[in-house]
Amino acid sequence: MGAKGRGGFTLLEVLITMAALAIVSAIALPSYFNSAESQRRAQAATTLRLIRQAEQLYESTHGVYTTSLTNLATLPPALGTNFSYTVAIDAADPDLFTATANRVGGPVCTMTINQDGQLVSCVTTDSVWNGGVGGGAGL
Repeated sequence: MGAKGRGGFTLLEVLITMAALAIVSAIALPSYFNSAESQRRAQAATTLRLIRQAEQLYESTHGVYTTSLTNLATLPPALGTNFSYTVAIDAADPDLFTATANRVGGPVCTMTINQDGQLVSCVTTDSVWNGGVGGGAGL
């Protein structure tokens, strides 16, 4: 360039910057999305545990478990509009119940909990996720 010089970037500088941004994005974005999905799954597991507690309260009052979420005195706050799972009580009889959370608008994922607090971790189409919410009894 001459003595006056021109402002701006060379094509090589722009390409190097774009390559660096692509590399950073390739590393950071999948990690972010995995973290967000883990949070959604943990929220679903917590909601199922809260439903179990509400079912236990209902059973202690009425002598049976209910199949309707609306019969439960304390619905979990996670059932709001931003919740990424549909929740239902699939089966209930006087001594047993099973509640299920199914992922909506994302990777296929189903979690269940029963009256004993056995939480079946999320089984997805790609892998099994337990995210620290294993299948042991109790809360």
